[in-house]
Parts: sequence; C-alpha cells; structure tokens
Amino acid sequence: MDASYLIQVAGQLFLAVFLGALVAYRRRVDSYRLNIIQAHAFLSAAAAMFMLVIQNDIVSAVGLLGAASVIRYRYAMRSSRDASTLIIALGIGMACGLRFYTLATLATVFTVIVGYWFSSLHMVLPRFIMRHRETMELHIETTDYRRSYERLQAIASELGLQIGVRSLQRKLTTKRGPTVDAIFNVTYDPSVNISLLSEELLDSYTFRVSWKERGGNYY
Repeated sequence: MDASYLIQVAGQLFLAVFLGALVAYRRRVDSYRLNIIQAHAFLSAAAAMFMLVIQNDIVSAVGLLGAASVIRYRYAMRSSRDASTLIIALGIGMACGLRFYTLATLATVFTVIVGYWFSSLHMVLPRFIMRHRETMELHIETTDYRRSYERLQAIASELGLQIGVRSLQRKLTTKRGPTVDAIFNVTYDPSVNISLLSEELLDSYTFRVSWKERGGNYY
C-alpha cells in the first residue's frame, strides 16, 4: 500500500466528512445541532469507507443502504429534515468512496440550495398562500396563576398568538410561598420578538419566564 493510495483515501474520507457536515450545517448552532452535524459527517465517512472496501459490489451497496435505513432511526432527531438528509449524507459518502466527486459535490450543493429555498419560501410567497408559524413551549413560574394567565391571554389576543396549557404544577417555596409552574404551547408569527414578549410577561406575580424549542432546551 503506497503513499499515493493512502493520500487518495484520506482525501476521499475528508471530502465525505466535509460534504456530509455541510448538508446538515445551519447558521444557528447549539449542542444539538453540533451533534447532528457530527452524525452526518460520520455517516458520510462511514459510507465512503465501506465503498472503498466493497468497491463496485452492487449487492453489498444495496445492503448498506438497507442498514443505513435502520441507523437513521437510531438517532434522536427533532426534525424530519435532519433525518432525511442523513440518507443524503450516506449517498454523498458512497459517491466519494467510488470517486464520483462531481456527483457528490453537486448533490451537496443541490441539497443545500433546496433546503434554503424551502426554509425561505414563506418570505417570498404572499401571506394568503403560506403563513409561516412557529411553535415553542413557554414556561412561567408565578405566585398568582389566574392573574398571570389573564395577562398572557391579553397579550396573546393583541399579538395573534395561539396558546394552550400543557401542564400545571403547584410548588411550595421558602422564599415566595406557594407558586405554580405552568407550561404552555405557544404558536406565533416569527416576526414576534420573543425577548420583548418575555419582558411584558414579567410582573409582580410572574417571576420567571423561559422558552423552549420543541424537544430542545429552555433559554
């Protein structure tokens, strides 16, 4: 095994890692997104490595795709898009392993462009055709749940929010006495400023406000 072959293999694997990670890249990155990017990169590299081993064995390649469909469901993903692009990352890795570099690059560019196009679609279409809405979990802690809820309803009516109670929990604290932890599902237009909304919700009764993307962490 000469040095030129090792360099070629390393190049194929690094290209697979780069293109696989690029498919899952988003500008806003948290620990969840980093894990997803890493999963795409590793799966793409694994596919390239397997193709280097089996070469042009089509039967083995089909078996690899079958195994990947199982691996795809082993990842805990909040987004169906991420689950789908994992399969694309697998294909990109296979193309790198077979030295179809142009195909791998075009597939990556195509996936990124289509993903950006769909995510921006609501900004170019008229609102009567597509109205983009987001849903998050709102967690509040209050010493007077009734008054806090009435305030939330008033703000929701003013801003066009849709709210639904998800859970309520009574607590007894040494500092504030009896309190209520309430979690709501809030559907809103992305133009709504969450930070300003949080400030409006804070009052003499509501002493904590936090938001959580579905399946994510509070902030």
